[in-house]
Amino acid sequence: GNFAEKNKRYQQYKICLVGFVAGQNPIKPGLVLIKEAQVVGSLWGRWARTHPDEFRRNMNEMLTFMAEGTIEPRADSIFDLDDYVKAFELFERNEGRGNTVVCVKSETSFNVQTSKL
Repeated sequence: GNFAEKNKRYQQYKICLVGFVAGQNPIKPGLVLIKEAQVVGSLWGRWARTHPDEFRRNMNEMLTFMAEGTIEPRADSIFDLDDYVKAFELFERNEGRGNTVVCVKSETSFNVQTSKL
């Protein structure tokens, strides 16, 4: 949306869609055609199912990074499992501004920060 509008001079760029958050501007089909852009969607779940070894390796690496403090997970909203309906309602209303987490356990070994988007 905004990137394409602000960068109209760039020809033949690629737009990669990975997840969605509320408040995003739609991609204008006319601009995609005029700029000969490519729009690529990413279905993470499908890739994880078809590449289980790579997925497991990636997840283990990210969990190691979190355990070592190299990266810190960020979340927009965190819900207890008992409030999972509220999490889905947030999603259905398109009001999420980042990752929405439903905690299966109340304790966690990682320091999760709530982002201020």
